[in-house]
Amino acid sequence: MDKPPLITLFLFCYNQENYIEKAVYSVLFQDYGNLEIIISDDCSTDSTFEIIQKIVEKYDGSHELVINRNTANLGIGAHVNKAFQMAKGEFIVFAAGDDISLPQRVSKVVERWSVLDKNVSAIYSAAQRIDHNGKDCGALRVALSDLNPTAYNLISYRDENKIYLLMGASAAYSKDLNKQFGELMPNVNIEDIPLTVRASLMHGVSYINEPLICYRENVSVWLPRKLKNEGFERHRARILHRIKNKYFVAQQILYDVKIVNADHKICAVAKQRFMEAEFIKNCIEEQKFLFFHYLVLCKKTPYWYYMLFPVIMIANPKLHRMIYKTFIFLKGS
Repeated sequence: MDKPPLITLFLFCYNQENYIEKAVYSVLFQDYGNLEIIISDDCSTDSTFEIIQKIVEKYDGSHELVINRNTANLGIGAHVNKAFQMAKGEFIVFAAGDDISLPQRVSKVVERWSVLDKNVSAIYSAAQRIDHNGKDCGALRVALSDLNPTAYNLISYRDENKIYLLMGASAAYSKDLNKQFGELMPNVNIEDIPLTVRASLMHGVSYINEPLICYRENVSVWLPRKLKNEGFERHRARILHRIKNKYFVAQQILYDVKIVNADHKICAVAKQRFMEAEFIKNCIEEQKFLFFHYLVLCKKTPYWYYMLFPVIMIANPKLHRMIYKTFIFLKGS
């Protein structure tokens, strides 16, 4: 029988000492035969790497195991770029140090990849939500489960209904995905949307409607998460961080569609997304609502309402604080 293709499972780790043990064991216990496992720590300041070392020292399984520790913290985008550089497998399955990959995860991804004759650039799966203690919180709902994952649909998606487009923790990508586009830009700290758009512009995206990971909610160390009883300053910093990330994602997408000379419709929606994100970012930085600029943009994008709320409220810190305090008061009364 032919040897199954080499697959890489890349585990991203950073300051996850409370969860890393289960994450590491979950990748070591994968039932797929020809597997390279790369456990990569992004210069953690807690005991994450020491826990990894202790587990790896006792490992006597058949998977090829590579341990990496970055000498400086790279951040998400640069760490993802490194994953594509280090991986030897034809397909790269991504995993996070606070999640749990089910034993059949890699096998199911390879099965889907094979059914599609390897003619796909990204494969996602459903996920089961768990809390910080590992308690089941139900299925994770994502738009990708029902969406036709064309480049146009992915770029034009807006999360007005608070439904994630996709969940990068369940992603797997073709090793050659970055060859045509180059590395992600340094400021890109949300990798899954740009990589999925890239995949849609190459051989497409597939979705496995079966939970293959347990996704741990509200414990992320990469992006600021909402905390109970958080003060105004953290609340504002968290929102501003999200706005800047959306800008860098939009910038990356616009760059990528131009690189491959995507058709006019795709380029147009990518430009709309970038203009919206840039306008919101500029208003935040100048701390005022750029009204005339807004009127001009309203003629260029159908998503005028998408820009209106963040710039009116957040561009004015005093107004933002007042609205925040009013909301907290009403919530507590």
